[in-house]
Amino acid sequence: MDSLDPEELLTKLAHHQSLSTEEVSSVLNTLKLWGKDDKAREISLDDLFNFLVVCKKANLKEHHRLIANFLNLHDALTVSFVLELLCIDWQLSAEYLEHAVSISIGVSWDSEGDAREQGLRILGEYLRSFNLERMLKTDSKPRKIQTNEKEVLNLLFSTLEDQSNNPFVRQAAYIAICRGFGKDWEYLPGECVLLDFDMPSENVDTYLLNEARKFIDLLGPQSS
Repeated sequence: MDSLDPEELLTKLAHHQSLSTEEVSSVLNTLKLWGKDDKAREISLDDLFNFLVVCKKANLKEHHRLIANFLNLHDALTVSFVLELLCIDWQLSAEYLEHAVSISIGVSWDSEGDAREQGLRILGEYLRSFNLERMLKTDSKPRKIQTNEKEVLNLLFSTLEDQSNNPFVRQAAYIAICRGFGKDWEYLPGECVLLDFDMPSENVDTYLLNEARKFIDLLGPQSS
């Protein structure tokens, strides 16, 4: 295929039509050549993003390692999308946890913190898979947890408690902690609500935060 229009492919997928083998191959080749081939460089960032959306809509999960290469692209929108695709849609958080942690700490090219907020969200959903809520409710000493679990918990709390952080980033860390300990989305603040963590507020679940801190303190030695 000499010229591939990602919007045409998205229209086709929106009409519940499968991509041909040739179309899939062309999409994958375009992604493989991005940044390596002069012709590929002519593709706009918008088109690149749309090709990644094609991968999502066509469920090309078996090519996740190719798509993961774009976690290294210094573009917050693209990286946020790829993180969500890999870790939420395709449930590969364990495999790409290191990337999520790195982005959650903060990167210089993410000036507004959008990718960082997405990374924190990923960490919350990762923790949720370990049923920490059930452990929080038991009277017995928590089981030994994996090193990654405790590192993620500590990162989320340090992000929340750092007053120098962007308030939206702190809120993302708070939501991640709540999600990690079993809170459903309906009981969490929406995008239009900005919480103040330095003043008492009925919108902040201080009980959950305090219990989560106690939980971390009670954790046994980390296992490898």
